[in-house]
Amino acid sequence: MKFLTLLTLLAAFASLPLLAAAKEIDKGHLELTSPAWIGATQLKPGDYQVDWNGNGPTVQVRFLKHHDLVAQAPARIIELKRPARSDAIVFKPIKNGKAQAIDEIDFQNHSQALKLEPGANGTHTGVAGR
Repeated sequence: MKFLTLLTLLAAFASLPLLAAAKEIDKGHLELTSPAWIGATQLKPGDYQVDWNGNGPTVQVRFLKHHDLVAQAPARIIELKRPARSDAIVFKPIKNGKAQAIDEIDFQNHSQALKLEPGANGTHTGVAGR
């Protein structure tokens, strides 16, 4: 019996480095005041949660509204020269300048940002703009 207890404890301690190396999903907040495109998906104005998993350089970014997935697209994690002072969205004009796409997302007090891949073909889930 003591042997099994000791074996269980050793197995638990041996797995600690693996658990420490496992990265949690990174999250951020995004507030749009006007419509913006992620690939083929138009996000309507409102609050969105943004999350991604991994250390990069390329990650899959998910855009959620009320816990529902509304779009996702590939992005690169980029290093900023200094931590962002506030949450910020960098837009790029598309469709002859009549619309805008999300190009980069900066998060307050973070020195890394998400740069959406050029020509990212965002996945539409059928619930955008709820």
